[in-house]
Amino acid sequence: MNLSLYNNTDISTLSNVRIAIFGAGAVGSYVAYKLSKAGIKYDIIARGERLDTLQNDGLFVEDQNDNRSNHKVNAVTKLDGLYDVIFLTVKSNDTVNVSTIIKPHLKDSGVVVSLQNGVDNPKLIASVIDAHKVVVSVVYVTAVSKNFNQLKYYSEAMIIYDHFKTGEKPDSTDLEIVNNIFTCAGIGSKHSKDIVKDQWRKLLFNAVSNPLTALFGYTYGRFLKDETAVSLAKRVFDEALFAAKLLDVYFEEDEFDKIIAGMGGVPSFKSSMLQDIEANRKPELDAILGIIVDVFKSNGLTATSIEMLIDIMKVKYGGYFQSSPRLAVDLLVYRGREVLLIDRMNEPHGYAIPGGFVDLYESVEDTAVRELREETGIEISKEDISLVGVYSEPSRDIRGHTVSVIYSCDITGRDVKAEGRDDALSAEFFDIDKLPEKLAFDHREVLNDFRKQKGL
Repeated sequence: MNLSLYNNTDISTLSNVRIAIFGAGAVGSYVAYKLSKAGIKYDIIARGERLDTLQNDGLFVEDQNDNRSNHKVNAVTKLDGLYDVIFLTVKSNDTVNVSTIIKPHLKDSGVVVSLQNGVDNPKLIASVIDAHKVVVSVVYVTAVSKNFNQLKYYSEAMIIYDHFKTGEKPDSTDLEIVNNIFTCAGIGSKHSKDIVKDQWRKLLFNAVSNPLTALFGYTYGRFLKDETAVSLAKRVFDEALFAAKLLDVYFEEDEFDKIIAGMGGVPSFKSSMLQDIEANRKPELDAILGIIVDVFKSNGLTATSIEMLIDIMKVKYGGYFQSSPRLAVDLLVYRGREVLLIDRMNEPHGYAIPGGFVDLYESVEDTAVRELREETGIEISKEDISLVGVYSEPSRDIRGHTVSVIYSCDITGRDVKAEGRDDALSAEFFDIDKLPEKLAFDHREVLNDFRKQKGL
């Protein structure tokens, strides 16, 4: 298919096209910046402090030439109505859950464009959404998102894309729309002639550039100066290349040299995996190295170097790739014998005391007030809260070692209305003697301790 016929730069052709970006990290912010700069309407889904900051202050961007600009973005907390194109930019471990949220918001002719790392995300999306509505892409961009609304990118993006079900889509109108969005926004893009090979080319790059730089804490430039590190990367590359051959995907002999040259072009850049670990986020190790291991295993083979690298990273960062426990705050709101609980949208599922993680440079008291407002709509002052206790058992959260500071707030006599917001499906009061059967984390223990403290 020759999409060059549809390189229309007239944004009026997109006036009736509804666009959403699900995820406001580096890639999502880059796409939002380009759309905003071109005057193209869209919604970008964000949450918490990131949502508030984007709504209030806009998106600050620094480009590869150190030019700085500020852009108004239409940041919203959730999808609203039906969309023609939804760009998915979340981490791989969130793909299935977010696909479930997206599904009812796609028009019959709409598509989801996966702007994610790894080769398995389109398949995960297609396990939830009609495969014919899934567009695969390979994204090349070196960008960093920080402080909720600041984007720094070191090179313009190139996005290569095609239908997930290549050759089986009778109507190419949706790809024409995707192509026009990229063209009107000034985002480099092209329709792939072999999307599987393009996916594996990016996977080879990620396998070389991500895990070892994260393990050593290296920028690309420092990594390339370490001959031993580069030698280790070549061993990882060789196993990844062999996995590709097992799937009948072949590359030229100089592919490793091209990867090294690409890294050398942005010496001060930190890989996305290193950025995740420094922010105490779980990196996409399974989406990068895990895929290669799986190909080996399915052929009765062992990826010796890569499996050892995975084990080393687990030893250094722990089973959840954390360098330290994460700090959270929960706020137990009560009136008489009733306590307020939310029904969690994300894992671990179940009812829980409203709360969340402390943001950088935020006090635990401010976190308690913010999370209650974001998840239930209830406004209180931090002067109204009292300490219940600190809970730090390493196994209390399946996502990793989390320490939670628990506060309480008595709202007896106040006229408040609780409603589920952000990542809370609902928010409602329960008699402390008639709690839901499924409570998340160790919150049944917390509630029992609270009952004893208050003599309820």
